[in-house]
Amino acid sequence: MSAEIKILHQLCHNEIFEVVSLSMSDMKAWMASSKYLLATPLVKTKTKGGRDVTNTFKLQVNDVDSLYIAMANDCNRFAQAAVESMWSINKNTNLPKSAGWTTVKMYYASFYAAHAILRLYGRSCSQYEKEHIEKVHELSVITAMDNNVSSIENGFYLSSINKTSKEVEYSKLKDSHADTWHSFSLLLDELLNDLPTETTGLARNKDKAFTLLANLKQALIRPNAHRGNWPSQVRNKIHYQHTNGAWFPYIGASHNPDDISRNSRWVNYPDKFSIADKPTDVIGTLSNVSNCMVSLMHHLLVYGNERTENRSAIFRNGYIKLVNQLCP
Repeated sequence: MSAEIKILHQLCHNEIFEVVSLSMSDMKAWMASSKYLLATPLVKTKTKGGRDVTNTFKLQVNDVDSLYIAMANDCNRFAQAAVESMWSINKNTNLPKSAGWTTVKMYYASFYAAHAILRLYGRSCSQYEKEHIEKVHELSVITAMDNNVSSIENGFYLSSINKTSKEVEYSKLKDSHADTWHSFSLLLDELLNDLPTETTGLARNKDKAFTLLANLKQALIRPNAHRGNWPSQVRNKIHYQHTNGAWFPYIGASHNPDDISRNSRWVNYPDKFSIADKPTDVIGTLSNVSNCMVSLMHHLLVYGNERTENRSAIFRNGYIKLVNQLCP
């Protein structure tokens, strides 16, 4: 395994690789299980219909294993979807220049990889319905932690696990795609900040890991994508505006159909992809960025699984099994 991956693994929540349960519980089911207490009283964030409501809260975990089981299941699901999306890319022999749907698959591969990587570092962007959120509010009332807040809004939330205190902090987001990319961009910032002082290893290896993350960060925040959602912007333009010669008659196309159709490049290490901006080949650049992200996810998962004595059955029977089937 590359030195960069070994360095970056040190900042992961290693508990995600150590769960032994075969439970299929995800983060929604975990919230509904009420295996937690309110870490702090609820705080009003707005008033609706004359009633105080909130869209932020913090939980103190009672059963840490159940939390990481849920995280592992979500991570495994997204990782499988990322690789399957990439693997399903094939060159159309009748329309060899076609790149429209290939671009969509590349985008979703990177989007799912972002979700999986977030969970490796104790974060989750998830949709919670009323029945999930109500469990938290019911518990706040029972334990006198509601602070006269009448309800918690359901919706799309970012959660973050504190490694030390095992508290989980939730804050509501708005857009499932744009805010997921922003959350991933913020994770990269945190890793770049922590890497020099919170990891051990040779200085040159730390520098390589730092450069990898810094280059990925730069690739995601190109001009007009300051929230880190450049892949989403490209997908939207190609999917809805039919730009960049991706669709017949391929006017202005500059991508290499053979390159973007290679569906197993992600098995290479993430530093092998040229993700610098190439304005004349947006589709080719997106292909490299997507493969880089899936590669980062893949090698973090494989290394985390290999170095753990009691390997997680969730990954062993899920993501690792899928990869071994595709790349025996």
